[in-house]
Amino acid sequence: MELGNPSTGEKKQRVKKKYFHIVKGAQIYRILPPMGNLAKTGVWSKYYEIHFGHKTSEGNMVPFLSCEEKNRKTRMIEVEDPIVTQLNEWKKQKEAIAEKIKKAPAASKKTLEKALELVEANLEQFSLEKRNVMNVINDKGEIGLLSLKYKEKLALDEARKKIQEKYKLDPMGIEGCYLEFTKTGKGIDTLTVVTGAMIVNDNGSENLRKHTVGQDIIGRLKDEAFELDNIYATVTPEQAELILKAKEKGMDQVFPPFEKKAKTEEVEESELSEEEPQDLSMEEETTVLADGEPSLEDTDEWLKSIGAN
Repeated sequence: MELGNPSTGEKKQRVKKKYFHIVKGAQIYRILPPMGNLAKTGVWSKYYEIHFGHKTSEGNMVPFLSCEEKNRKTRMIEVEDPIVTQLNEWKKQKEAIAEKIKKAPAASKKTLEKALELVEANLEQFSLEKRNVMNVINDKGEIGLLSLKYKEKLALDEARKKIQEKYKLDPMGIEGCYLEFTKTGKGIDTLTVVTGAMIVNDNGSENLRKHTVGQDIIGRLKDEAFELDNIYATVTPEQAELILKAKEKGMDQVFPPFEKKAKTEEVEESELSEEEPQDLSMEEETTVLADGEPSLEDTDEWLKSIGAN
């Protein structure tokens, strides 16, 4: 017969999970080994395309995966995502309107500028983030999910190879090491360099900052780490179409458990651009347009009416 500890009657306080992304300057992370459902597969990182900015009628933002399916061999899209299609259409509209503004007479510019403002508002609110995610511990001892962009992941893979060759050590292994990510530049000139984090000795020499995942870390993983194959919600193309057309009401139907919650306990967005990350938290206020101006929901219809499409 199994014995257990007596309950105190108090609920165990839930640990709020942490999310990290690479910011300007230097930062140090120790990428944790494969764990949980992926422990036996050796998978320590997963790639996702995630929709952000969509909220329920209660104001809860629920990130969910794109339903687009692409054939890796032919690179042809086999299942389309209506939300991705709409995002691409807004991008085309933005470029087209910007060109029209350059050539438009003064009388038409104000209308076109308002159209551009509305399209940009849609693109600012709704985004598709393509990220590689992994469990990490930083130099403060905090465990969380690190999201890397494409070039950041390439820099990480290159650093891993170099460390394996030089030190005969896999940074992501149980016996691994800390890595230093240094981000510089802006926009297209942004550069992220990844190297092994070093310890500088008194005599000026340097040693790789090695780290072994011990029981002190293992004991925290259940509450603080992520199951990388089960982070974000999924939707079908039909559900994505519903969200696109019905907005908040569509979100309520697709994600009913979130509809009745006052606030989700935790949803953080990864970095949206090469600039400082934007705050799209639950408390974000919806932009209110002046009387007579089209809402964001009517943007497409209004753009057609003024010939901005």
